[in-house]
Amino acid sequence: MFEALRRIVHVSMVWFALAIGRWDPIWITLSAALALGLNLFVLPSLTSRTLEKSEHQRFRWDPGLISYPLSVLIMSLIFWEDQFFIVVGWGAMAFGDPAAQYIGSRYGRKKIPWNQDKTYLGSLAFLIASGLGTVLLLKLVPQEIIPSEWSLMILLVAMLAATLAESLPGTINDNLLVPLVASGVAWAFCFGLPVSEWSLPEEIWMGAGTVGVFVLLSAFSGKIDWAGAVTGGILAFLIFWAGSWAGLGSLFLLFVLGTTVSLIGRSRKAEWGIAQEDSGKRSVRHAFSNAGVAGILSVLALAFPQDTAPLILASVASLATATSDTCSSELGSLYGKRFVSVLTWKSGRRGEDGLISLEGTVAGVFGAMLIAVPFVLVAGNSWTAAAVIVAAAVGGNLVDSLLGATFQAWGLMTNDTVNFTATAFGAGGALLLC
Repeated sequence: MFEALRRIVHVSMVWFALAIGRWDPIWITLSAALALGLNLFVLPSLTSRTLEKSEHQRFRWDPGLISYPLSVLIMSLIFWEDQFFIVVGWGAMAFGDPAAQYIGSRYGRKKIPWNQDKTYLGSLAFLIASGLGTVLLLKLVPQEIIPSEWSLMILLVAMLAATLAESLPGTINDNLLVPLVASGVAWAFCFGLPVSEWSLPEEIWMGAGTVGVFVLLSAFSGKIDWAGAVTGGILAFLIFWAGSWAGLGSLFLLFVLGTTVSLIGRSRKAEWGIAQEDSGKRSVRHAFSNAGVAGILSVLALAFPQDTAPLILASVASLATATSDTCSSELGSLYGKRFVSVLTWKSGRRGEDGLISLEGTVAGVFGAMLIAVPFVLVAGNSWTAAAVIVAAAVGGNLVDSLLGATFQAWGLMTNDTVNFTATAFGAGGALLLC
């Protein structure tokens, strides 16, 4: 009964999306901000927290109730002039998620390999419900807000991306990730260069062959499982396609440096209980959390060739952020002398989330430099670009520590989600600086 009530409330809120195209953008944004305030401070008292999941009642606020209006608020700001895409994201969130939960928990049997909490049938239900629900919603909004480039094929691609996002483990909440993915993908495919017109590098086959060898060697080395190797290979190919050898080299350095520093002092870290799980073997979630942002930015660079240079720089900055974080955590936990909380500066124990040390910070800076310097040498960029990459990566590394001390410590984020978010901040910092 409780879950049914949550689903009814979840779906019913979508009808507020009918205001889009009828109200000025400022009123959409203010309404989303008001809804966020109500969910934060009024709804818990009004409902005696009966709409919250039991596992969330130990927190001050329920992540689902916060992330729903927060996602609408963020979309209203991002798509201020193209509010049609808010409808796309809202439809995916409102219709897809309840269908996946109901069908998946009731009828789903076969689990998705990368997330044992999700089923193939639940994901299929998400895809169908989000697609059909969004089509219905688009029939009810003012038709003049729909871009001329819009098509059912773009809708299918956007919902497929949202379905994949919903299936990923360790996110803060589907209400935040799903709509942002759906709306972002829809926008990119509407206004970006069609895939058929993406330019191919002259050495595309040599690059593809190099990536293939890299996948085989990494899998047979035992440092990454086959699913992770294939995922990494797909991301590597996209990075090569957009950023040529300089971009691919940055990803290769991330893998080599990350693997190396994870192995240094492994026996001592194991004694202290801070060594990586599964002997440091990487998987799909490691590949995507560290290189997923770079892959996404590479796709955007291909779709928006006029912005290729800053997007490639941001892509490398995200890889530098992942390298900086790995060097900080692995070498800092091994050689650090004094560990303090990034929030309170109070001393803590080695290996705890959100702690930093002088030694780890220095290692993080050098890790970022080991990505930035080879990139500018191979790509022929200026040393200013290297400085931008290092500064953005160190900033993203700091965000990683902040998230570790807050959301991860509270059980709202996993280490993989923190890593992905930190690399996104690193990339965003590079875009702001360049």
